[in-house]
Formats: sequence, structure tokens, C-alpha cells
Amino acid sequence: MKKKFLLSFCLFFVTFEILSAGGIQAYFAYSAFAKNGKEPFIETYFTITGNSVKYAKIGTGLYQGKVEVVLILKQGEVIKFADKYTLLSPGTSDSLEGKDFIDQQRIPLAEGDYTLKFTLKDLNSNDTAVSHTEKITVSFPTDKISISDISFSESYSVTINQSMFSKNGFDMIPFPSDFFPENMNKLIFYSEVYNSSKSLPAGEPFLINYFVEDADNMQLAGGLRKFVKETAKDVIVVFNELPIDHLKSGNYNLVVEARDKENKLLAITKKYFQRSNPPAEEVLTPSNLSTIDVATTFVSVVTNSEEMKDYIQSTFPVSTQLEKNFARNQLNFSDLKMMQQYFYNFWKKRNNDEPEQAWIKYYEEVKKVNKEYGTSIMKGYATDRGRVYLQYGAPNTITATRNEPSSYPYEIWHYYVIPGSDINRRQTNKRFVFMNSDLIGADYQLIHSTAYGEVKDDRWELRLQGRNEQYIDLDEQKGRDHYGNRADELFNTPR
Repeated sequence: MKKKFLLSFCLFFVTFEILSAGGIQAYFAYSAFAKNGKEPFIETYFTITGNSVKYAKIGTGLYQGKVEVVLILKQGEVIKFADKYTLLSPGTSDSLEGKDFIDQQRIPLAEGDYTLKFTLKDLNSNDTAVSHTEKITVSFPTDKISISDISFSESYSVTINQSMFSKNGFDMIPFPSDFFPENMNKLIFYSEVYNSSKSLPAGEPFLINYFVEDADNMQLAGGLRKFVKETAKDVIVVFNELPIDHLKSGNYNLVVEARDKENKLLAITKKYFQRSNPPAEEVLTPSNLSTIDVATTFVSVVTNSEEMKDYIQSTFPVSTQLEKNFARNQLNFSDLKMMQQYFYNFWKKRNNDEPEQAWIKYYEEVKKVNKEYGTSIMKGYATDRGRVYLQYGAPNTITATRNEPSSYPYEIWHYYVIPGSDINRRQTNKRFVFMNSDLIGADYQLIHSTAYGEVKDDRWELRLQGRNEQYIDLDEQKGRDHYGNRADELFNTPR
């Protein structure tokens, strides 16, 4: 099944993975910097998964993969940059065991808004090329302090021979993903602070802090914080690493900030990342929770087991999988005290100082979705629309189509930005398509989304049109041109 999703977006930095029916699996990222703090440029990074492309024999008796890259940057309809080149994989003696191959480019750009589009084509295959388009902005003020994007590196070494990966005396192998699995125990990062001398007197000391924060509550995570003292100058390099071997699975931001000697914030940038680290996970067990005293907390007033069950189930849209598994098990036992302890612990983890206020704020949203999306047999928070609303917040636009002649009733939700939270990544320009195949009632199922981790079905238009026709050609993806059909138009240009 064809998949395409964004892994993250942070300031001018975006990462995504493309998985196509043809087979190419690639990670792409770009980040913005400024030469000497004055001349903006972007760096683009590609990592092609070696085993996802076809290999052809070359003269040396080895096999090699070839991927054509077409990269275009436009302002309006004016092309500001275009390049077409071929990425070659390392040679391999076994065409079934390809090695990953990497590319990095540096592209000077004037300040402004751009549309970046790239296309990847496996030159050893007849598979269809895959492409992606993204809006980007490049802007670095020259009259005050600012901080570049943060880029992650897989590894680094002292530069011996200059290459495309060389920067400030080091060769940095890019890591164009925001997902750090268990076997990666370091967070290696690079950033630059520009024009501090424009905001501070020449030579005046100030602090550059870098730390990891929880992406949900913005609290320091894992005690991962360091700082360096600097003096005001045009460009300051921030190149370091933080140990994440004990960082629990979750969603985080790496933060780089500049503060003056009075601790006033001068500039800040963040980069989202996700950590998977099962060995560091806090295990939820009844014995772990049994020591929590809830007698004087806000949950003590909930003395009805069914009410407590409903409250716990309403948290599932913002719960981790570990929490949901534990909660479902406790719901079966109907132990009121244990449910109270779990519920209190759930909200204290999200707001240590004011867990009750965190619950009250969330419950206001629960009541909204129960009213708006509930059915005769299902609470609103248990429906697909209710779950998406609670997990990601209110969409910026909702296009509801109830009477399109050839389609089931459907809704298209559009989010300008999906911020990072406990179970999702920060993303931009994401869409969700909901369909009511029963024609009656109000239960709309999610059938397609461009958001990371959500259901993706490139045949979603055909599913909508299944009201009148059945499609059995698995290669057919686009909906047919029926009278009154506007699904594709509304999806690509949300109202």
C-alpha cells in the first residue's frame, strides 16, 4: 500500500518518510541556515533505504541502485532553483542486500516564502516516481539575534578531506528523521546563533542553553540540560550531543535558546523528536499505583464506578498504548480505588502541579465532542471524529458534504498545524477524510488521512463512490468523474 507521511515539522525543518507502491523508501529533510549570519541557504538531506530500490549490474561485477532526484523551489510561479541529479548506491555483491545511501545539498536562497517540490524515481525500475510538495519560509533578521534550525546527525568525525558533509571542521552524517529507536543512545545536533552582537554590547557574555523538554507539557525531561557561556559575535556554532539512553519513550522537543546575563530570553528554536526506549519505560502495575493516596484529591469525589469508567475511557484519545492497555484491564475489574489511583496518576503525569485543572480543561473538550459527535450507542469521544478532535484539537476548517449524488456523506477536516503531543508528531497541512457509509445516523468513520500514524488509503475517493459502484481493480486509485463529484477538489483546496 502506498504511504506518505510527515514525521515532523519544526520552524524551517521538515522530515518525512515516503513509502510507495513501487518500493522506494526514503527520508528527506531540509533545514535553514545563514552564511556569516547574513546569507540564507537551506541544506537538503536524503537517505534512501538500500533494500527499497532495484539493483542493476555494473562493470565491476557489483550491483548498484540509481535514484533520480528532481528538486524545484518556486516563489509563486517563478522557479528560483531547479536541479536534477542521480544518487548512486554503494556497490554490493548481492543485489538483495543493498546499503543505504545519503545525499546532502546546500542551496542559497533569498529570504521569503517558497514551494519546495521534489520527485524520486528508481532508474532501475518501471515503478512510478514519488513526489512531495511543501511550503517553506526562509527568514533570518540581520539586525538582531536569531537561531538557525536544529539538524540531527547520525555520527560525526574530524574532517580529513572536505566533502558535502563537512562543516566547521567536522564531517556530520545527517540523520533526516525525528524518530530515535532504542539502539540510538545519543542525540547529536547542530545549530548556529546569529548576530548576538546586534542585540548585546560587543563582548558581553550571555548563555546558550540546550535541553530536552516534554512536547506535551513543556517540562524538562530526563534532566537533559546543558549550557555554554559565550560572548556576543556574528556567528556562534552550537554542536554537541546529549545522552538519551535513559530517556523514556515519548515525544520531546530539543530546545536551543539564548539568554542574557539577566536571564532574559533573547532567541529560541525547537526541534521535535520521538523516542522509543522500552527498557526505560515506567511499568504500570497495580502495586505501583497502590501507594498513591487519592483521599484528598479531586478524584475522591467520584464514588460511582461507572462514572469513573466513563472518565477513564474518555482519556483514550490522548493516552499512550501502555496506558490504554493497563486501563482496559482495570476497567474489567471495576475496582473503584484502583481506577481512581490510575486516573489521578494519569493527569499528574501531564500536569504535576495542577492535575485537576488539566482534567477540567480536557473534560470541557470531551463534553463538546460528546454533544457534537455522539450517537445513540456511542459517546462522542469513542467515535473517529471525536477521537481526532480530542487528540489533535479543533480543525481549522471542516468541509461537510451530505448530498453529493455519487458519494456517501463525508467530511474533510484540515489542520494548518498539528502540534506535538503525547501520541503524535508536530505536522503541517494535514487532512482527514470521514465517511458515513450507513447514510443514517452520525457515525462517520475515518477512511484516509495525511497525518503521521493515521489510516492512509489512496483509494479513499473510490470508497466514497462505493455508494453507487463497486471497484475491484486494485490499481485504480482516483475517483471517477461523476456529476457533482467534488471530493478531490475539496481535499486539495479545503474551504
